[in-house]
Amino acid sequence: MKKIIFTTVLLAASYGFAAQPAPAPQPAPQTPSLEGTWQLTSRSCSSNAQIKDDLKIGQDSITLTNNPDKTFQYQLVMGGCETKVTGSYTAEGMKVTYKSATSQSCKDANPIAMSDSYPVFFAYVSDKEAVAIMTGDKAQMSCPAGDALIMHFNKQTKQ
Repeated sequence: MKKIIFTTVLLAASYGFAAQPAPAPQPAPQTPSLEGTWQLTSRSCSSNAQIKDDLKIGQDSITLTNNPDKTFQYQLVMGGCETKVTGSYTAEGMKVTYKSATSQSCKDANPIAMSDSYPVFFAYVSDKEAVAIMTGDKAQMSCPAGDALIMHFNKQTKQ
């Protein structure tokens, strides 16, 4: 008799669980937007070698603005001299390819035409923080040959 009651309870419980509606599918997490203004907060070489340029975070700054129309402006202020680079970008997943069109520093009277292209790989830590990794010739401007340049950015909020 105990066996029949146990089997009946077990069978009823399994029907009860089976009758439960399936949980609603959860929407895929949204990738934070690349668009906006990003302020560089730190950087390092992948081998932990010392950065070989004169940029000093805290005194100098790098700001990258990615616009909805797929144009960008990169602003570097180093030693009080401001340099602006403009161009366009394309995004394919985590890879963003920047193509520079003009550059103008505090030493230039007019913008100088450019045509270099370089990939940057973005990984989002949160919707307000990202890590960007640059390789190749652009990375070698700050790191030893073969190293990647790892940069941390915080997304600026509109005030």
